[in-house]
Amino acid sequence: MADQRRRLPLLAAVTLTALALLALTALVALAEATPVTPGAATTPTPGGAPGGSTPGSATTPAPGSAPPGRSKPAPPVRYRLAGCQSRGARSYLRGPARREVAIGFDDGPWPDTAAFVRMLERNHARATFFMIGEQVTARYQATLMRELRDGDALGDHTFTHPYLTRSGDVRGELAHTIAAIRARTGYTPCVFRPPYGAWNGSIVQTARSLALATVLWDDDPSDYLLPGTSAIVQRVQRRDDRTGEMITQTRARSSRASRREARR
Repeated sequence: MADQRRRLPLLAAVTLTALALLALTALVALAEATPVTPGAATTPTPGGAPGGSTPGSATTPAPGSAPPGRSKPAPPVRYRLAGCQSRGARSYLRGPARREVAIGFDDGPWPDTAAFVRMLERNHARATFFMIGEQVTARYQATLMRELRDGDALGDHTFTHPYLTRSGDVRGELAHTIAAIRARTGYTPCVFRPPYGAWNGSIVQTARSLALATVLWDDDPSDYLLPGTSAIVQRVQRRDDRTGEMITQTRARSSRASRREARR
């Protein structure tokens, strides 16, 4: 009985030690399994990737933030289009010989411009909006920023929409519009469309000196005359069919020329 009593304290001590070791092991395992919420601020070790943590580095919460694992995700990085660059030294009537359509809207921004933007969004299409400078006001700033977010381009359509071939201030008409667009959006346009399609070599050179390419058109559905939807569609499709025929003929001539060159 005396030996049994002496062994009881020893067994109790061993049991308590084992329980303590099990508890410590469980705490370590729990700590290793705790995930870190993406976006928590981390301090990388020297040579680590910016904005991330290197394996083995400590995770440090930003000052005043919640403990690791509970911090809010970092906001996404946003970019704003600053503009485009023009390398064009002439007027452009049409693009490369392929079945593509470059859509342009003139004379905006206007109350119905937002409807055109929504139409483009629904059809996953992009366009260039050639704008009159004096109409680029705070009222339409949100619409212009939406166009840029969608990937549309902003173009110069002069400040007051005059016949430039009769105007004595071509440079002012273009420069004032560039400034108006830049002031409202931070975007600098690189394309210009002359009102009424009235242009000459001097106008193209002036536009070029302002880093603007002169862009015209090769299909005018005359929608501004309000002929009706079906008439507009038919006019555009007729032009598209003619363009397709021209592309086919051009490719056929190129193929014949290549075969002749190969025989030589």
